[in-house]
Amino acid sequence: MLVILVLVLMTWWTRSGEPFLKEAGVGSPVQAPSAVTPSVKGDYQVLRGARLISHRSNDGDSFHISHDGRDYEMRLYYVDCPEKYIAKHNAKRLGHQARYFGGIGLDEAVGVGLEAREFTRGLLEEGSFEVFTRWEGVYGNERHYCFVILRDGTHLSELLVEEGLARIYTKGEPTPDGRKVKEFKKHLKELEYRAKKAARGAWGINAPAGRS
Repeated sequence: MLVILVLVLMTWWTRSGEPFLKEAGVGSPVQAPSAVTPSVKGDYQVLRGARLISHRSNDGDSFHISHDGRDYEMRLYYVDCPEKYIAKHNAKRLGHQARYFGGIGLDEAVGVGLEAREFTRGLLEEGSFEVFTRWEGVYGNERHYCFVILRDGTHLSELLVEEGLARIYTKGEPTPDGRKVKEFKKHLKELEYRAKKAARGAWGINAPAGRS
């Protein structure tokens, strides 16, 4: 009879939503294994196990992914890579991007945009990554702002700036690890300074001889 009573109590406790196991002598729940960690961090939804989808509109800062049987188009916070072609509808924006990198030519800016696309593709195809999003739309279209964090904890936006493949431009939000907008933007500015000094990516195009 006592055994039956214990089993009933265990079943009730588990179904109530509270973990049955507790740390000995502490009374707090045992930490769940990482494999079953909830897919939410703060107010961001975390897309674990996402994979890059090959798509003609992919570029350095925007790309299509697949997660849990659905496809999404995502757009990085904080950074903007040059356009990957010249057209009437994007010529003004491409001009702004070219001026940001020290007044490089439009064709040169496009070359950087293509390099950024391949850089992002290579990172997302070769390694695992996590997408953090609030599903905030980009200019009313179907893209969603996000952070992409690689397996080693590095932000994709950090690497793009560090390699001279993106300008610090567009919307920012607090990072999933709690860094405020001003703090993370300052960090990106420091990475950009290093990229300029080393003449990486777009910063090397008009760099004085001996710096590139």
